[in-house]
Amino acid sequence: MSTVLSIYIKNLAMNISKKLLIVNVAFFASIQVYGQDSLAPDFYGRININAEMEDPANGDSSTDIVSNASRLGVRGGTEINDGLELIYQLEYEVNPDDGDSNGRTLKQRNSYLGFRGSYGTILAGRHDTPAKMAQNRIDLFNDMIGDIKNVLDGENRVDDIIMYTTPNNSGFSASLATIAGGDDENFTNSISASVSYENESFYASLGLDSEVKNKDVVRFVTQFYLGNLTLGALFQESEDTQDPLADDEDGSFVSAAYKIDQYTLKIQFGESDQKALGKEQLSAGFDYKLGDNTKLFTYYTHFDADNAVIEADHYGVGFEHRF
Repeated sequence: MSTVLSIYIKNLAMNISKKLLIVNVAFFASIQVYGQDSLAPDFYGRININAEMEDPANGDSSTDIVSNASRLGVRGGTEINDGLELIYQLEYEVNPDDGDSNGRTLKQRNSYLGFRGSYGTILAGRHDTPAKMAQNRIDLFNDMIGDIKNVLDGENRVDDIIMYTTPNNSGFSASLATIAGGDDENFTNSISASVSYENESFYASLGLDSEVKNKDVVRFVTQFYLGNLTLGALFQESEDTQDPLADDEDGSFVSAAYKIDQYTLKIQFGESDQKALGKEQLSAGFDYKLGDNTKLFTYYTHFDADNAVIEADHYGVGFEHRF
């Protein structure tokens, strides 16, 4: 994005976020619990495991059993008064394949405490940013090797977030988040926002990051629901805020899914300079639904870039069960 546009977005977001932070502090400080009618905790989870073969252009092939963001969680709430609830969620990634995630048994995912009512939802904790959530369901290989996060900036789950989401109004909704960047930074340094519209046949969203993990990002997403066929496209620009001489970097993705009885055929392609110069990613596969909560899947993902070291093919077959 241009320097002028970047500065304008950043200043606008910071002014809005300061007002939002004041409102949030006042709201949390003044809330009074009038009732203790608990909403029963919902324990849930997902096990997603596959066997994968990697065939790099420069190296030997290898095989592995991998877990794709398998998780355990609990969520629920308490009714405070008519139309207002206290809500919570604690969610952790687990690795049933080898029990380890970079030296940890559990890895925290979206976990928060908040309030939900007719005004919308306010939450605080660790959560996906509004700009990340703007992608909706365009990523057909989410959490697997074909995840768009391997090509694009903006796929952030962050600590120390306060986020407000409006109620859905005739298909329109918006979210704004303020994020603390560290011990020496306050909640107005990093901002993420999105506005979206969705109906039975169409989805569109605009997502913005300002100074989120040292990146400014503008993301536009659209999807079309045409019976059994779903088409999607994502376009974005990102800029390194730590390098004043850095050029804007473009990225894009397109995806298509088609359902035939219990089968879902999927394909997506993306390219970007944001993770590696000239990086491309192609994924194709299909899911076979065994039941409401269980499926088998297979996929193929190809990486390519100006740097030949990145070029590789990935083949996988696995299963998923949700509970």
